Amino acid sequence: MSIFDEIMEEDGISFPEAVKKLAKIKTNAISFVVPGHAVPFARTRINKGGALFTPTKQRSYEGVIKTFALKAMDGQPPMKGPIHLIIRADYLIPGSWSKKKRAGAEWKESKPDADNIAKIFKDAMNKIVFEDDAQVAYLIVQKKYGIFARVTVSVMELQNEPNRA
Repeated sequence: MSIFDEIMEEDGISFPEAVKKLAKIKTNAISFVVPGHAVPFARTRINKGGALFTPTKQRSYEGVIKTFALKAMDGQPPMKGPIHLIIRADYLIPGSWSKKKRAGAEWKESKPDADNIAKIFKDAMNKIVFEDDAQVAYLIVQKKYGIFARVTVSVMELQNEPNRA
């Protein structure tokens, strides 16, 4: 169980509150929220002329992530060592769903894929939050339904913790 899981269990608080609390406890930790639905990573495409390009929507979203990450880093250098990255993407419940289906909505099981959400965030935070996205040794990605469309990100340096049963 990670430090993050312990905070949520012990304090009985919501995900965004736990992220904020954890960032205050850990000295080498940041958190930020990107408003709106997550834009997943998309493969590089080839245009009619045969040139490779990154889709505009993806490029723009990476810029938004970088802006929030820079603000959260507040001038600190990129983190070094192994990284614990938590990404929670909250989606609005579709208005077309019945009341019964809305009442049971918790986990989003449809696209975008969790790994594509992680990829765009890791790529965008490269050289800003951490030196290289290969440093991410512990990754949690959640896709849930909520009252706001947003992505909450928590990043911290992993420290050697005693083995827990």
